[in-house]
Amino acid sequence: MAFIALLPMIALIIGLALIFALLLYPLFRVLFHRLFIENHELKVIEIVSDNGGRAVAEIMGKINFRAAVEVAVHHLGKEVNYYLIVPKSELNRALVFLKKILPDAKCGEVEDYELFNYSGVTLAKAVTPASDKDIRGIDFGKIDFSKVNEVGEGAVVQVVHAPRLPGANFEIRILSSAPSEYQAREIMDTIADSGFGGMKIKEPKDKIGFIHTINFREHSFGL
Repeated sequence: MAFIALLPMIALIIGLALIFALLLYPLFRVLFHRLFIENHELKVIEIVSDNGGRAVAEIMGKINFRAAVEVAVHHLGKEVNYYLIVPKSELNRALVFLKKILPDAKCGEVEDYELFNYSGVTLAKAVTPASDKDIRGIDFGKIDFSKVNEVGEGAVVQVVHAPRLPGANFEIRILSSAPSEYQAREIMDTIADSGFGGMKIKEPKDKIGFIHTINFREHSFGL
């Protein structure tokens, strides 16, 4: 009998909960999209400049939002390409930023590029300068990609910028991919020696996890 007497109250509570859920659902959907989809959906901006190395230096000196700067040679071809990769939510901000600091460069959204030789060997290492100041002083135009063959090999120097992280806002990684370990290592060593001489370059503790962070342009947090 007591339970029957409580039925109207239970029905009211359930009804109010359903109404509350229906009212909150649109807000929840927007928040979910912002936090878990937009911020992980990446947009690739190609930077075409007469001096790509200088363009990278300008970006590194003034960037203040989450992004990855990449200097890369694709799986097919030998041309050195320059990119800024950002979350979808930062795309417009990034385009305005690039137009302001690189008024003479051609910058536009492109599809992500192919880098890996999936039947070969992929190597990845972390460059560990002493400070963000040292990273901003690197001449990315001096990096030697000449050991990357036109077909079947690729390489990238990636700088991830994650603002407001304790310690350092920048993290540099080198990735090379080739049919054999010898070829991949030759590419890696040439890039490291030409671009980062005197800096500590180390193997990741978790190679697979580290390559995953490179692929998704995320901070590795010391992997």
